[in-house]
Amino acid sequence: MNSAAPHTPDDEVETGSRRDRARPEEGGRRWRRRPDQVPSNETPEQAVRRAAEQTAAAERAATLRHKAELAAAEQAAERLVAEEAAREAAAAREEADRKTAEHAAAAADAIAAREKAEAALAVHVNERASAEQAARRRHPGP
Repeated sequence: MNSAAPHTPDDEVETGSRRDRARPEEGGRRWRRRPDQVPSNETPEQAVRRAAEQTAAAERAATLRHKAELAAAEQAAERLVAEEAAREAAAAREEADRKTAEHAAAAADAIAAREKAEAALAVHVNERASAEQAARRRHPGP
């Protein structure tokens, strides 16, 4: 065959070529009918009905796809809101922990001051008792 001549579908094809491998009997995929396709002996009314059913199914699929996209967008928005709320809650928790630590430190200071005051009171009570005892010894009572 002349390589300069135009190629037509009627030309012979070499064995092992790509066109040769596309034969259905050899496992190729060239225009094979799917097993669930309707046989060619359907009437025009049946074909119109089948086309209408397929159109309706495609519309339902598009509607479902749109609803799924809306649900996904809503879920993403809810996730963003939840993440923001979680950030705010974490910040509030940190603030509460900080204030709790401040209150704990203030309480520890107050306890230490109370203990110091109680120790000073004990010293004062002992000194007063000693002073009263010394005063009684100097000035015995009636």
